[in-house]
Amino acid sequence: MVKNYSVLLFLANSSLELKRKKKAAEYFEMLRKYGDTVELNRVLGAIYHSLGEREKAKVYWERADKLEKSKKKNLNNNQEK
Repeated sequence: MVKNYSVLLFLANSSLELKRKKKAAEYFEMLRKYGDTVELNRVLGAIYHSLGEREKAKVYWERADKLEKSKKKNLNNNQEK
């Protein structure tokens, strides 16, 4: 089976709905290869937090915050030009 972005996103969301959090985390991890976004890191943080993996969750939430700050900084820099 070809696992492109839309297929992975479907599998990730379906796994979450079926409460298969570990499987969902695997798919969301694969999605990060297409782009490391604030949203993906937040979702992964929430999944790992709900699985009781607090340290792993913290890493993803910190990554999301870092990406968000970087995004805001770039927006501000572009508006100043």
